[in-house]
Amino acid sequence: MNTEKITRLEVINHAKNNKPIGRILTLYKELNDFDFLDIDLQDGGKTLKIFLSSKNKELFCDKAKSNLKEKNL
Repeated sequence: MNTEKITRLEVINHAKNNKPIGRILTLYKELNDFDFLDIDLQDGGKTLKIFLSSKNKELFCDKAKSNLKEKNL
């Protein structure tokens, strides 16, 4: 998926759990909440991870991926 056009990230809870119902997180690129967004499916497609980073995308992503590899995630 090309994430370059994404300018807003929302997490909306419609599940029956102990979290608030409805929008629980909204972040905007225009408000500098993030500069880059990467999405990764892990654990055989069972886990969706969203990585938000700032201007220096490569530095952040390389460090994050290194940390994940060390933890076998």
